[in-house]
Amino acid sequence: GVHTHNDQDMAVANSIEAVRAGAGLVQATVNGIGERAGNCNLVTVLGCLQLKMQCQGVGERLQGLTEISHFVDEILNRQSNPAAPFVGASAFAHKGGLHV
Repeated sequence: GVHTHNDQDMAVANSIEAVRAGAGLVQATVNGIGERAGNCNLVTVLGCLQLKMQCQGVGERLQGLTEISHFVDEILNRQSNPAAPFVGASAFAHKGGLHV
């Protein structure tokens, strides 16, 4: 398995690479909440592994991740990140203009 911290904003990427290298378990937390700069974001890593890499994850329950993510933020009295991958309000929004 793999346990990553997000000190350099690489926890999800490192976890995905660990799965590619054969790791069978990814330790992660909802919204990446954890010590220091946080841990691997469960919501993001599940989305990446299941939707982009066709790994078995949580199946149809993947649709519930937005609700879980927002619920945890509400409990912690913090704003949900509108740019959060897969679950943020802007995650699938598109607007014409500058793209990089």
